[in-house]
Amino acid sequence: MKKTILLGAVFVAASLATPALAGGGAGGESAGNLNSALLVSNCVVCHGQGGDSQGHTPSIDGLNKTQMLNALTEFKSGARKGTIMGRIAPGYTDAQLEAIVNEITGN
Repeated sequence: MKKTILLGAVFVAASLATPALAGGGAGGESAGNLNSALLVSNCVVCHGQGGDSQGHTPSIDGLNKTQMLNALTEFKSGARKGTIMGRIAPGYTDAQLEAIVNEITGN
């Protein structure tokens, strides 16, 4: 049991650190030069493969680009409240959020 909890904590910590590892440094980043697949891999953990959640997390597969980017921006600014996203979204730059949305929506 302790091993499972420890591995879960390590996984969560690594997931939250991933924005910095996926091109999250300050500077001239754009949505086109980020590893969007790596960024989106964090989303799959909660929202499911293809955005089709099988759990308590809302599915995001039905959102269009504008809806998704607005939601992420609102989570980042604190205008939209949530259990987890309000903690995750501020860790991404605007360019990373755009890359994530583009990857998920296919744009």
